[in-house]
Order: sequence, then C-alpha cells, then structure tokens
Amino acid sequence: PIFHLKDTSFLFSFTRAEEDLQAVVNAVTLSGPLQQNVSAPTRNTELSMRASRQLSPAQTAYVEYQYQNQSNINEGVGELVLEAAGSNVTNIESDFVFHDDYTLSPTRLNQLSALVEINRQDITNTNQGSKIVVQGAFVGGSAQAQQVKSEYNLRLTDTFSYTRGRHQMKFGVNLPHIGRRVLEDQSLFGGEYVFPSLAAYQANRPSTYESQQGQSRYIYHDLEAGVFVLDVIQATPTLTITPGLRYDWNNFTRSLANFSPRFSVAKLLDKDGATVLRAGAGVYYDRAGNTPLADVKRYSQPSLFDTLVTDSPCFPVICPDQITLQSPNVVRLAPDIRTPLRFNLSVSLEHRVGKAATASVAYYKANSFNAYRSVDVNAPIPFSGSTVRPDPAFGRYRQIESAGNVRSNSLTLMLRGRIGSVFSGTVQYVYAHAIDNTGGIGFYPQNQYLPDNEEASSNYDARHRFNMFGTFGQGKPLNLGVQVHISNGTPYTITTGTDPYGTGFFNARPAGVARNSKNNPMYQELDLRYGYDFKMRPKKLDKSPTIGFSLSAFNVLNRLNPAIVSSVVTSPTFGQVNAAYPPRRMQLELRYTF
Repeated sequence: PIFHLKDTSFLFSFTRAEEDLQAVVNAVTLSGPLQQNVSAPTRNTELSMRASRQLSPAQTAYVEYQYQNQSNINEGVGELVLEAAGSNVTNIESDFVFHDDYTLSPTRLNQLSALVEINRQDITNTNQGSKIVVQGAFVGGSAQAQQVKSEYNLRLTDTFSYTRGRHQMKFGVNLPHIGRRVLEDQSLFGGEYVFPSLAAYQANRPSTYESQQGQSRYIYHDLEAGVFVLDVIQATPTLTITPGLRYDWNNFTRSLANFSPRFSVAKLLDKDGATVLRAGAGVYYDRAGNTPLADVKRYSQPSLFDTLVTDSPCFPVICPDQITLQSPNVVRLAPDIRTPLRFNLSVSLEHRVGKAATASVAYYKANSFNAYRSVDVNAPIPFSGSTVRPDPAFGRYRQIESAGNVRSNSLTLMLRGRIGSVFSGTVQYVYAHAIDNTGGIGFYPQNQYLPDNEEASSNYDARHRFNMFGTFGQGKPLNLGVQVHISNGTPYTITTGTDPYGTGFFNARPAGVARNSKNNPMYQELDLRYGYDFKMRPKKLDKSPTIGFSLSAFNVLNRLNPAIVSSVVTSPTFGQVNAAYPPRRMQLELRYTF
C-alpha cells in the first residue's frame, strides 16, 4: 500500500542487463581472408513504476512510468562487415501510461488506456570516411549511418464491453499512432563506393558512387486510427459464433475503403466437450511503418539530394563534375497506391487426450493482395545499354507500389498439456509454404521493367519445422526444462555481384537463376534448463520469501548452425558459410522474491 492507504498499491521494477558479445567477421580483403572477433557489447537498463488505486467499488485506475536505455557498440559488424564499418546505437525511451477500468453495471465494462511515448535513437559512425562495399568480399571504410531520430507518440484505446443474453459485445476505438517524428539524417554524407569484385577494387574501378548532401533535418507525422465491433454469440450450448468488423485509416496511403469483416465459429462435437471444431476467416490491412514515411518526406521534393554515379573512373575521390551532372534521386507513392490487404482462413480440430492434454490439427491459409514493393520507374533504358534514363531530370525514381502478392499455406500438428506422468509442455510440427513476388516495401525487382517476374518462395519460407518445449518433472526438485527447435533453412538468392541494369542495386542474378532458388542449411538446437525455488519459511508458504536459481544451456550440443551462405558469384567464398548462429552458451540465474 502507498502511505498505508488500503485502496492503493505500487509496483517497482528495475532491470540491468549487460552482454559482452563478440561479432564474428569472416571477410576477404586484398591481403587475403580476414577472420576475427570484434567486441560488440550491449547494455540495457529498464525501469518501471506503477501506482494503482481503487477509486470506487466499480472503478480501478493506475498510472505508470517506464524507462529504457539500450546501447549497442559496433552494431552491424560481422560476416563481411569490418570493424571500421560499424556504428554505435543508443535508444532512450520514456513512456507515461494511464489505464482505467470502469464497471458501469454487471453487464457493462469500459476500459481506457492512454500512452505518451518519447523516444530518441542516436546512430554514430565508429569511423569517418567513405563506405567501401566490395560485393561478396567485405564492407569497410565507414558505416555512413549517422542519424538522430526522435519520436513523440500518443496511443489511445477505449473498449466498451456489453453482455446481454447470448451476446457478449465489444466496441472499440484504437489510435495506435498519433506521432510526430524528427529525423536528422547525415547518412551517406561521406559517400559510398560499390565494387563488383576484389579485382575491380584493386584496379580502383567502382561501379557506383552514392552520396547525400543538403538539408538533413525533417519533421513528419505518423497517423493511424481504427474502430471495431465484435459480438460473441452463444447460439446454442455447443455453438459459438463470432462476427466482427474493423475499419482502419493511415496517413501513408490515405485510402478510405479499409473495412475488415471477420467471422469465426467454434462447435463442440460431443457431449463432454472433448472435441472442438474451430473455423475462422477475415480481412486484415497491413501497416507500412514510419521508415517509408520518412523516405517520402525527404525525397519526394528533394532538398536532401541523394545522387548516384554509375561506372565512375574516379577513386578514392569521385569526379566533382560527375556529381554536379547527376540529377537527384526521388521517392514517391504510386498514384493508385492502396493499403495492402490480407485474407486469412483457418480451420482446426482439437481433441482432449487424457485428463490434461489436447491434440490438434490446424490448417491456415493467407493471401495478401496489393502488397508493397518498390520500383525504379526511371531505370536506364535496356536498348541504350542500360546507361540512359528516360527522364534526365531525375536519377533513381523510387515508386512505392501496392502491386505485389503473397500466398501461404500451412498445416500444424500439436500436442500440448500434461503428457503422461512426467512431461508437461507442447510438441508441434508445422509444414508451411509461402510464395510471393515481393520481399516487402524496400524490395526492388531485378529488372525494373519486368517487376512481376519475381515470383518465388518467400524469404521466410521454411517447409518443415519441429518444436518441443516443456518440463520433465515439473514442480519437483529434479525437474528439467527442454526446448528443441529443428527447421529447414530459409531461401536465399544467388547474384552476380555486378550491375548490368545500371540501377545501382546489384541484385542481378545469373542467367536462368530464379530468385530464392537456394536454401540455407538446416537449423537444429537443443536447450536445457534446471531450476528450483527454496522457501525460506516452509511453514508459511504463501508469505515466505523465496530464493530461486536456474542453470540454462543453449545449443547444448554446440552444433554449427549456418546463418548466411555467401551468395555472390564474384565472392572468393561463394557457396561457403559466412556466418553462424551462436555456439553453446551457459547462463546462471539467481532470484530473490519477497
């Protein structure tokens, strides 16, 4: 209680986490292979304070303050990225929260939440100078990522619940973002050179040079709003029907027809409720995030000039006359852009096994329409040798479109609960397959004049996944927590390392090679955890302080799980593993609870 007031209480939480991580560099320079560990420590401090009060028998409210300070040193270093091209990142966030639950009557409840968020992110280069990218070999020089981002957000949610007869209705207003963003961008002010190979780097022949100059401070706004209605109808003792409707709006696409109908049913198939059939379908609208908003603000009417020079003969200092001759790059929305729409369908059958376990089989289908992608609509004309742009007033003309599509299907088999007398947890197998012709809002096709010729397995497509997590001997002194993860590798794309289209993207593939045509190796991991809590006052278990400890081991078998395979044909390490997931790690935890 606060000041011995019976109707008040408080919560205080403080966390400090320090990890002295190592980034593993596996690159090739003119001096030969370079393999080294680079210190990449992280620090995270979190503080939370909450004061709650029972204002009346029908109303409870609390106010809360949350603070987080997180820093990463040598961010981005690892694989082909040398220590010189790292950056230091600091995030500081403060949140002020108000929440109110008000019971108007036994059948009516209103819940209001408001959050004010203040966030600042500082990104500084660890080294100054130009950024050097040698395709498939190394990234050095400088990160050229200098930025300061400040965000001021207001989030509001109000939900009203009403029960009448067989109906449990909810009405809500959701304002997930009323945000003001301030961006001070000095990335690429020192320029970036891209070389197709080590041989080209040794000959001082970069394929492209890109730099920014001009205005660096921008202010823009992120606005989102939604309303919804939901009704859980107990049609019969064994049948529940749930129709719903949501409407969303955002200031990125400003499209108005974003209505999302949703419908689900749950049917008990036997008298004792051991078997349940569930089915649901609905429409959902995706969000773009605030990075595209910043891109459109900065480059739609360029005052921050982003220029691109292709096939420059000048290195390490770009030819000044070539920069002055270059037209600025721009970013604009397609005239017919819409908010991407996703249609989801699911059907599942659940059956109780024994007294405390449930077996289920579920099928999920998701189709996305009007998915985001980017296209350079001013790409060099093919019959000009990919050297002449249609509109010389612009350089790269990035048009953000909603013209992609995504299709995915999955089948999940799961057993969860207390299985036998020893194990309690979940065992799951998933078969899934996803196909798309876009990798997201920042994705560019190989050929800007044939943007639809990119259909392939999605970047996250892993056909088979097995997961098991749970505890053997739960609640006993000899208990063992187990996690097992086995998964097929996700796809990756082989590229030539060259820029035959003159766009500066370096995403060209060898002739006859499709996007995402290769797969990373399989991932396998076994994690174990042993823990036990000691009651200091065994005779007063409910009030006794507790000392707890646990010992955890991640990737117990210390298996090499490849993360990235070198996919650039011109790379000296083409086809070899360039990066791996963490090796075996041990963690000891001590807790005191009172």
